[in-house]
Amino acid sequence: MLDGAINTKIIVQYCGRDNAASACASLGLGGFRDWYLPSQNELRLMYDERMKIGSFAVGDYCSSSEYLSSNKHHKRPNDCWVIQFGREGKLIHYHKKSFYNVRAIRKF
Repeated sequence: MLDGAINTKIIVQYCGRDNAASACASLGLGGFRDWYLPSQNELRLMYDERMKIGSFAVGDYCSSSEYLSSNKHHKRPNDCWVIQFGREGKLIHYHKKSFYNVRAIRKF
């Protein structure tokens, strides 16, 4: 599975600048410019450590991971993985063009 930094570069390259990945990639915060949209796994770790990290809104947070089903009848290339921070971290998938909370991260 690709990580969020790689996913973010791919999204910006192929989808332009009007999206969450681009917003994260262009973020300059705390003197750092290496921010990116987390992958599903990275977002899960953020959810698990949300009390230590702080400042999360109650709601859905999108990841940079595309939803791909192995079932040929349920392929949804227009969906991304989302974690519901207000519902015990439930993992769901929604349309990529929907509106979600976004939390940029960086490797350190």
